[in-house]
Amino acid sequence: MSVIKAMFCLDLIPFQFIHALLTPLVTIGVPPSSHSVGGSAGRKQGAMGANKPGDLDAVFERLFNAYQQPILNYLYRLVGDVERAEELTQDVFLKAYRALASLPADANQRAWLYRIATNTAYDQLRRSRLLQWLPLLEERSLPTSEGSPEERTGEQQAVQQALAQLPFDYRVPLILFSVQGYSIKEIGEMLGISEGAVKTRLCRAREKFREVYRGKR
Repeated sequence: MSVIKAMFCLDLIPFQFIHALLTPLVTIGVPPSSHSVGGSAGRKQGAMGANKPGDLDAVFERLFNAYQQPILNYLYRLVGDVERAEELTQDVFLKAYRALASLPADANQRAWLYRIATNTAYDQLRRSRLLQWLPLLEERSLPTSEGSPEERTGEQQAVQQALAQLPFDYRVPLILFSVQGYSIKEIGEMLGISEGAVKTRLCRAREKFREVYRGKR
């Protein structure tokens, strides 16, 4: 455990924040664990050489049914607004449908979709200069046995404000790893970066969070 904590700088984060990130959230009706669709088959299923429009439609329908809700939840965590997340989800799957014919048969479709979603969200955030962050901490997610309601509210606000100041490149892997439970390897595939780069961004994200979080207390 000490090796893992050293690798990911887990000792740099307040316990309440770790607790909040690891607490299952129900954002838009489906818990984050719903991304594990179809086990290993769901993780890597190519377009199977589908060339006919009917074949592509069938593949796309399967992809949409399997990943629409996880992608929607992921985008909601990034932009913090349900309507905007729904619009971005539509954009993601429209882009995916248009590009599906050129997707290699052995491609990791989940990683491919999350990369489209990440880029779509980044473009939206950059255009609107939106720095909002989905409140990861709801009142029910905080330990009810520690502190008064006022103290818990103050803690929640401090965490939210600190998270909002994390650079986008740090927020994305932090969500994927700490909230949605993806592995370092999976995140690297989704973002198109090396496992070492994922670890570096996670560590720096936690260091940045500690810096900002302590400054607000």
